[in-house]
Amino acid sequence: ETVPSAREKRFWMRAMSQVGVLQPAMTSAVGQMFVALQKIPLPEVAPLDAATMLETVRDPAFVASGDPVRRELVAASLAGGRFMMRQIAPTLTTPQLDVMDATLMPMLRAVNRKIMVSVQESMFTQWQDTTELVTAVTPLQRTVSQRATIARTATLDAFKIGQQVAIGQLLQRGYFPFGGGMMWKTWVNMGDNKVRLEHQYKTGLAGQTVPWDQPYSNGDMYPGASTWNCRCINHYTWEM
Repeated sequence: ETVPSAREKRFWMRAMSQVGVLQPAMTSAVGQMFVALQKIPLPEVAPLDAATMLETVRDPAFVASGDPVRRELVAASLAGGRFMMRQIAPTLTTPQLDVMDATLMPMLRAVNRKIMVSVQESMFTQWQDTTELVTAVTPLQRTVSQRATIARTATLDAFKIGQQVAIGQLLQRGYFPFGGGMMWKTWVNMGDNKVRLEHQYKTGLAGQTVPWDQPYSNGDMYPGASTWNCRCINHYTWEM
């Protein structure tokens, strides 16, 4: 295949609609991290070295600012899980993800680290580029684009993780009682001109199909795990 099928595209559009609903809350949460970093006093010497950066981001206010982000990550993963269960198991009366699943929190923690590192790098780059470090408080208006990208990526990642975990939970619950079957996942992109080269069909990962619990050839368990702002998703199919 060189483009997503009509069924895959419908699935993608429904998923992205859900992500769009979740993103504003994540954007607000990520914004709180930027605000917390902006309030941390900086040393009067330049440049900031790695040790100073590490000590700065251990500030209790910045650490605490990550709590809303973590809550939104859990919320987005639960939404992704419910979405997946409704798509694959429409007869379930309570399509709810089990948050105690052993695979869920480690994957969300990885996304949380990804967010924190990005916020830190974004702010420190701006601080380094400012001549007067002591008064280098960058207005939030200058970080709107970065904040939106980070929040969109975080929401997408958590939503996709919820989908992945939901498949595992459905299998554990015996929702697929058929003998000899296998659950597969396929990397699906939007099929438009915004798709990056390495995620396209023919030239990239799109269309690649692997067992649901195995990584793709680039090591990602779900599309976009190792990059930013990826709209690609897993499309799951059960085959006998």
